Amino acid sequence: MNDIKAHYTSYYAPLVRKFCSELSQWPASDFENMPKIFLPLFGDRFESSPLRIAFIGIDTGGWFDLPEFLQKASVEPELVIEADLNWFSHDVPFLDWKDRNRTRHQFWGFILFFLAKVYGIDNWTILKRDKFNSIVRSLAWANSNSMEFYNSSCEENGVPIDVWKRVKDASEAFDRLSHIITVLNPNVCIILNKELDVSRYFQGLQWNELETRARVTHYRIEPQGIHVFHVPHPHGMLFSSAGEHFASTLNRMLVDNKLAVEFPEFIELNEGAVRVKEFLIMNAPRPVNTDKFDCIRWLSGELHKCNSVMSVPCLADIMNQLGYLTNDGASYSGGRGSYRLVKYAYERIRISHGQDDANIIAATFVRPDGEYAYDID
Repeated sequence: MNDIKAHYTSYYAPLVRKFCSELSQWPASDFENMPKIFLPLFGDRFESSPLRIAFIGIDTGGWFDLPEFLQKASVEPELVIEADLNWFSHDVPFLDWKDRNRTRHQFWGFILFFLAKVYGIDNWTILKRDKFNSIVRSLAWANSNSMEFYNSSCEENGVPIDVWKRVKDASEAFDRLSHIITVLNPNVCIILNKELDVSRYFQGLQWNELETRARVTHYRIEPQGIHVFHVPHPHGMLFSSAGEHFASTLNRMLVDNKLAVEFPEFIELNEGAVRVKEFLIMNAPRPVNTDKFDCIRWLSGELHKCNSVMSVPCLADIMNQLGYLTNDGASYSGGRGSYRLVKYAYERIRISHGQDDANIIAATFVRPDGEYAYDID
């Protein structure tokens, strides 16, 4: 995460500094009861996830305090930006926002419901209770409006509309999809705001409209090949159609465009696992910048998201296709050496990343008969 975090901070710092400068001609007291601008945030598993989804909402009302933000960010914008990012990636705060994730017709509730469908989880509410689940730590969150609309909280808090407009005008430089693409490099963006003028939001980008399927509009950004899906806000889904409809349609479109695959419970060396293996091989880290134990950690993490297990011979085949070798420089045969690989990966990852990640490795890779390949007891 350090590479994307450093890029994110260095990219947004000049924009934040310029925003603060534009408002510096007025005293900070003018902006009392106003929220600060919202910058995209992402989890600590986002960069390594094969499915890097940026969920883009409308605005976030009452997002902390603008005067405090201006005071600190005008001096050291990097520290302010990093603090927000660290808080989001470490605390996963949206799981605590019960008023926003209670049902699938609320912003965070719909996102969790949709992700559960993507990863084959029957009870989506499980995700609401597990901050350590890698699924909830693999997403990015943005808004098409970095400064909230006037009626979100400013009007109620007595902020004069001319003061709000002053800040809103200064914030519009942030309101472009190009920033999210440059900084986060998602392969999927889901815009939850059907009223958004995409021609304005896509300013500076080359894009094509591919299709509209069951009220989900699909665009592709070129030359990056980023897929953008445009749907109503979850509040609007309550009136236009059920959240189930949009979640199912989005999931089907991800699979149809080979952005996601349907994982079986047990993955082994047979024809039924071809698409899953291709998907994992396409997205897995390579030997040039990752050692084999971290690669196994990555593979086990992706399988664990979908409650899938994999036979050790299948793991050996994937490691061979990725170019990983034994200590003797040979390929993995799926025999004893491959089982020792799982054992050593467990022990190495337990030391480097902790017991939880090591337990996932032990639970994920199994013998062809489905029994655990490595008994941690």
